[in-house]
Amino acid sequence: MGMDVVLVVMLLAGPAGSPAPPEPPLTWGALVGSGLFTIPDTSTLPRGRFVAGVTIDNRDRDPLGLDLMDGAIAWNYGLTGRSEVYGRFIFNRSVAVPDTPVLPPPPLDQILAPGTTPPRRPFYSVYPPTPYVDDTGAIHFGAGTPGDGLVGAKVRALAPRGWRPAAAAVLELQFPIARNLRDLQHGAGTGGFDVRLGGIAEWPRGRWSFVASTAFTRVGTPPFPDRRIEWRDGGVKVTDEPLILPHRLDAGVGVRRVLRPNLAAVGEASTVFDVGHRTRIVDRARPIDILAGLQYRRRRFRVTAALRDHLHALQSMAIRPSPLAGMVDVTKVADVDLARYLSAIGLGDAVPSLRLGVHRLLVPGPGGPPLPPGSRVIPDTYRIRSEHQVGFLLLWGMTF
Repeated sequence: MGMDVVLVVMLLAGPAGSPAPPEPPLTWGALVGSGLFTIPDTSTLPRGRFVAGVTIDNRDRDPLGLDLMDGAIAWNYGLTGRSEVYGRFIFNRSVAVPDTPVLPPPPLDQILAPGTTPPRRPFYSVYPPTPYVDDTGAIHFGAGTPGDGLVGAKVRALAPRGWRPAAAAVLELQFPIARNLRDLQHGAGTGGFDVRLGGIAEWPRGRWSFVASTAFTRVGTPPFPDRRIEWRDGGVKVTDEPLILPHRLDAGVGVRRVLRPNLAAVGEASTVFDVGHRTRIVDRARPIDILAGLQYRRRRFRVTAALRDHLHALQSMAIRPSPLAGMVDVTKVADVDLARYLSAIGLGDAVPSLRLGVHRLLVPGPGGPPLPPGSRVIPDTYRIRSEHQVGFLLLWGMTF
């Protein structure tokens, strides 16, 4: 009788020493979360697994010919078997501006002499993710200017079946780390809060995997408007004009070919479209990025490396007519000299309305006094600078 009980218990418990179910394979490391390089795929980390790493992202962007280098701490965590949360903190962003912008960038104080009219937009060039950037920041990596932060979540919605792809959804919040004007002029970001909602489809075919991704980003309002200062109705009139950035629609496709269980070759292409009402700018250039490289994973370690080519660059050294021809950039004029000049043209009461640290544009009247020292008359034309279109992406990570 005792032996019968033992046999029943053994049958219910299963074979002695049976192996535990295999752990799901680790995902591949991407710039944010699990994915290709910049495009997420539908995979998620196993529940309870945590990945932390360091990323370096170098890219070139028009219309100002910017060279951006981000150093970031990135992480992701397996929340359930079908979802993960992730984040990124850009602790260092360096932005190289090849030339002093001929057209003063925002935020801009426009000072209108009596009898003049304000310039009509567009009258400056802007790269929307860093709208206030100028040439005052340190260009070497490690200068300490922060970028922005991001937190997000990805949920797998469908498993692949036949030609039906796997599907997943992502939700992200991007937030500013610094909102002071100096850091924003060095390229820290927009200073606003962005929300991104996207969808991913993935078709696994043996060693191959094909990914398509699209997302809409609602871009927040940047904190510093343009300001117009003029004489009207017997006094100084101040009008703030907000800088309205476009919302974004991202689209990307990519492919991964697993060469060995711990090594894969990856290629991807992505672009972004401006949507919605926005402030008009000069020389808007829509980036198209092509990336190719490798992803490696072994035990706890992950390494991802890729080269990036920006294919939709503007024609460098092309000459364009200036929308601000004949107006005067007085950003570098000493405050006392500018106050003296404004008093001479009847705008002495405008001095308290001038903001510190912003760019200043003077619309001079005919036959006025000599311009103050440090003034720069904006020429009739300017040149496009668009150089060094090859960048790279690196990621080092460890799994816990």
